[in-house]
Amino acid sequence: MENNQCGAKACIAKPNEDALKAIMKILRTSSDNAYFISKKTGNLASSAYCPKDGHFLSIPRGTYELDLTKASARSYKILNENIETQFEFRNRDETMHKEALLSQLDRPYRPFETDGEYEEDQDDIRRQLSYYPEGL
Repeated sequence: MENNQCGAKACIAKPNEDALKAIMKILRTSSDNAYFISKKTGNLASSAYCPKDGHFLSIPRGTYELDLTKASARSYKILNENIETQFEFRNRDETMHKEALLSQLDRPYRPFETDGEYEEDQDDIRRQLSYYPEGL
């Protein structure tokens, strides 16, 4: 299982063993939660109880969200299957987002754009790219 390879394999890191153990412990002791995984390391950054509508307005920077239920805690095999399914979708979305950011990096100036606005935009793109593993 390649953890931090970008491109055809994975643009974000899969949850590592410590994250899986922590997720399983939380799943077995509390109700449904969302888990926020570091895009770079695969560490569990945090978890939160799912709101009624199931959507968070924001998630911690540099993470992606996994939604898991108590049913996932029956075994590590089931947990891994649920994570793998969600990971495929998250990775595809994150890969498209990273590619969009890369296409805007060092773009030409827009008409009527000042140097300050251009540099601010480029700095924001670089900041967002810093949350991903190297490569792609």
